[in-house]
Amino acid sequence: ALVLMMCVLSVGLSRWRPGRPRRRTSIRRFLRVGSHVFGTQVIGYATNNADNVALGAVWGAGPLGIYSRAYQLLMTPINQINDPITRVVLPVLSRVHEDRPTYQRYVEKAQLVGSYVLAPTFSVAAGLSTALVALLFGPAWSAVGPVFVVLAIGGVFRGVGLVTYWIFLSSDHSAAQLRMYLVARPVMIAVILLGLPWGPVGVAAGHTVAFALYWVVSLRRASRLAGLDAGRLFGQTVRALALVSLPCGGLALLGGRLVDGPLLEVGLGVGLAAAYAGLLVMLSPRERGQLRELRQLLGRGRAPASDAPVA
Repeated sequence: ALVLMMCVLSVGLSRWRPGRPRRRTSIRRFLRVGSHVFGTQVIGYATNNADNVALGAVWGAGPLGIYSRAYQLLMTPINQINDPITRVVLPVLSRVHEDRPTYQRYVEKAQLVGSYVLAPTFSVAAGLSTALVALLFGPAWSAVGPVFVVLAIGGVFRGVGLVTYWIFLSSDHSAAQLRMYLVARPVMIAVILLGLPWGPVGVAAGHTVAFALYWVVSLRRASRLAGLDAGRLFGQTVRALALVSLPCGGLALLGGRLVDGPLLEVGLGVGLAAAYAGLLVMLSPRERGQLRELRQLLGRGRAPASDAPVA
């Protein structure tokens, strides 16, 4: 029902209307790009599930259940944000990828999604992991808390790493992305599995290390292929992590320690983090500018495809 409704809405709201097929129109380039994307998705799926399979095989159903609940809590915000944002960001970046200065600026704006939305979210979640687990799953699942803390730290790097996927596709380097996946993802799986002797927490630690390393490697590779300044992209993200994510996570942890009861802990922790973020925006012109640029980028995604972004 969901897919059918999305199809009806897409056809109804777009300018495209189906017509008679024409044999003179080649679809080879679409199939080529589609095969590359399909390959990366398959390899990515294997990476995202190797930890669960290995835990179940070595440690059994109990530890696997603990890890899978923590992993579900990690992936929910990523999936809820990634899909709709990708539909907005990819068309915008694709329209400007041949103009390198403009493309650099728009990639920096796109990176703000991970740096100022997902990364602070996971930092706050890590600080409030025990209370979140008690609130969402109940006290019987308290063992999920330590696993989720480690996974949430990895979620920070998964969040800021979304931009590399957008760079590869928007700059027409899907084949290079597939080649990198063929090399990098097996290494990531090996790093994740190195934590198996320590159970769910060890696998979660391997997961975090693997995605942190992948973020560094993939951003450098994608930036070089697309002609972007990787130093500026790294600098923007590191600054956001130090100035926003770490303080928000620390304040959330402090708030959770000041009161008793999961609901109060989450409320106070989120409130302190939100107060800090609001104060930072009020006092820092640069942060206000970053948020303004993010809103402009999302607004660009609603523009007609024929509109070329201005420099």
